[in-house]
Amino acid sequence: MNTQIQDLDKLTKMEYHLHDNHYPPISRIFAPVALKAIDLAVDGDTASVLDLPNGNKATVSQIIEGLDLDWFVENAEES
Repeated sequence: MNTQIQDLDKLTKMEYHLHDNHYPPISRIFAPVALKAIDLAVDGDTASVLDLPNGNKATVSQIIEGLDLDWFVENAEES
């Protein structure tokens, strides 16, 4: 159960980042793909292509740049 709470906490933080730190706000529906991109980038995989919730596709590096996720990558706990 603690893992689910931790995941929800990450998701909630990402939703706030996307919605509150951008103008215009980025929809919260991008939070799960943002978290996936962060995990892949931490593992060194920035070339993978992910499906976006708007039907488009983007590489991990494009997602990291486009959603301003550099800080999250640099400060992620590596497993």
